[in-house]
Amino acid sequence: MSPASLRFPADEGARRVRAATFESRSEATGYGVLTFSPRGPGTALGALRQLSGIVHLFFRGLGSAGLARTWLVALLMLTQAGCLLGEAPEYQSRRQTPPVVLTTTADPSLNRVIPGRMDETQEFKVLYRSEDAGDSVTAILFRDFHADNTIPQILKNIEIAPSSNLYPDEGEPSQALIPYSFVNADLGCHSYTMMLTHSGNLNVASPRNEDDVALVTWWAKVVNQSGEPADVLVDQCGADDQ
Repeated sequence: MSPASLRFPADEGARRVRAATFESRSEATGYGVLTFSPRGPGTALGALRQLSGIVHLFFRGLGSAGLARTWLVALLMLTQAGCLLGEAPEYQSRRQTPPVVLTTTADPSLNRVIPGRMDETQEFKVLYRSEDAGDSVTAILFRDFHADNTIPQILKNIEIAPSSNLYPDEGEPSQALIPYSFVNADLGCHSYTMMLTHSGNLNVASPRNEDDVALVTWWAKVVNQSGEPADVLVDQCGADDQ
């Protein structure tokens, strides 16, 4: 057969060239990157149709039928689990909570009056739990702290590193310990109150938010160097001195 017999008419040759060009472009598109379109008759139905198209084009590029079946099972499992179309979960940061004082751990005991002597050092200690959310806790020791508008005497304060042990399974409780040496102003019966609050809640020594405050109160009867400390109950302290 002569070469002339293989020639197509001009219009037929142009048609075949166009067809070949379209097929090559279609094949290239099949191996390109396809994205989901938000448009379509309903979000779920449109996404399902687009997913079917992607799976079809994807399997055309796989040479092994066994491998294709494996990928199909994996894609179906991911689709049912919502991994393909689901949004990333949102995580909330932990909220700060007021300190929770464990009063049974208070040392000295809260049930007895502390027998003190002037110039002696007394340690006021208590354990507490809280979620500090990165903020430190400040413990302040007051003398004669009252709920009325009188200004108590600030004796000492300490700052405690942030903790996250609100629940027992989150670790051991935190400790607030303030050592204080009795002076002449402590002679007689006085109350000693430790206030715990987050440092960011303080305006000098006054809390901005009273809900973020924990209080522990001891009583002490202090004598001078020549005196003898007495063992008295809380309700007896100050009966003859104030």
